[in-house]
Amino acid sequence: MLQCSYSDKKYLLRYKFFELCPLWFYKYVLSYKYKKVYKLNLNWNFSRMNKLSEKLQWLKLYDSNPEKTKLADKILLKSYVEERIPELKTAKLYKIFDSADDIDFSDLPDTFVIKTNHSWCTNILVEDKNNITLPKLNEYKDYFRQALKINYAYWSYYELHYKNIVPKVFAEEYYGDRFDTEIYQIYCFNGIPEFIIAGLHNLHVNKGIFFEEYTFDTDWNSLDFGLSFYWNYRSLVMKKPDRLSEMLEYSKKLSANFKFVRCDFAINKYNNLYLSEMTFTPYSGFLTFYGENQDLYYGNKLKLK
Repeated sequence: MLQCSYSDKKYLLRYKFFELCPLWFYKYVLSYKYKKVYKLNLNWNFSRMNKLSEKLQWLKLYDSNPEKTKLADKILLKSYVEERIPELKTAKLYKIFDSADDIDFSDLPDTFVIKTNHSWCTNILVEDKNNITLPKLNEYKDYFRQALKINYAYWSYYELHYKNIVPKVFAEEYYGDRFDTEIYQIYCFNGIPEFIIAGLHNLHVNKGIFFEEYTFDTDWNSLDFGLSFYWNYRSLVMKKPDRLSEMLEYSKKLSANFKFVRCDFAINKYNNLYLSEMTFTPYSGFLTFYGENQDLYYGNKLKLK
C-alpha cells in the first residue's frame, strides 16, 4: 500500500511555490497555515510566545542544525545510535539505493520494509518478495522516483532540518507484527520526557493503517487529552509496558542536546525494544490537542533560550 503521493499536482504546485519562496517569506507562509489550522494569529514576538504550537514554528526556522539533520536522516540515525547507545536496537539495515532505478530485491530477505530516509510516510512492507511481480516492482520504483525528487523541508511547511538530507531509498528489517507492535512516542522538552502517546498499530485489509491512541504521563497515569493533526482515536486503557523505564532513560540521553524532540519506540510481540525515529517537529509543528489548555501548558515547559 503506497501511503503518500508525491506526484499529486496540487501538492507539487504548493511544493514548488514553497521551494521558490525567499527565506524572509517563510514566516508569512507559516502564519497563513497557523491561522488556517487554529483560527488564531501566530505570535512571532519571541518574548510573548507561550504556546507549544507557536514555539515549534519558531524552532523550524531558527533552530535547525547539522545534528538535527543527521538524526532526522533515517539511515544516519542508525549509526548514531550504534555509536552512542549500542545497547539500543534499531531495525537492521539491509541495503541502500541511491536512486529508484537501483532498487533490486534479489539479495534481500523475503520480508522487509523499504522506505526513504528523508521524508514521511513512505514505508512499504514487503511481506514476501517472491510475490512481487515485475509490474509491482516498477510501481514501487515509480513511486520512489517521485519521492526522491522532493526536498522534504519544502514539502512539509519549512521543517528546515530536513533540507540537507541526501535522499535515498533503503531496505531494513521488519521487526514487527501487523497486529501486535506497540508504538510509544515520548515527547521530550529540554531533555526531559513529559508525556507519552502510546498505541497499537492495526493493519486492516482495504482500510489502511489505524493507530489507536492513548496518552500517559511518565509514571503511566492516563492523561485526559489526545494529540493529533487531522485525526484522533482513543479507546480503552493500555497496560503499562515492562520496558517503560528503559524507554524513558533512552529518551533522556537522546534528547539531552535538544530543546524539543519526540523519540519514537516500538516493542514487538517478543518484547524486543527498538528506536524507530527521532522527530523534531511532529506534524510540522501543527499539533492539535484534544483537551483544554494543553497547548499552553506544554508550551510553558519548552524553553527556547
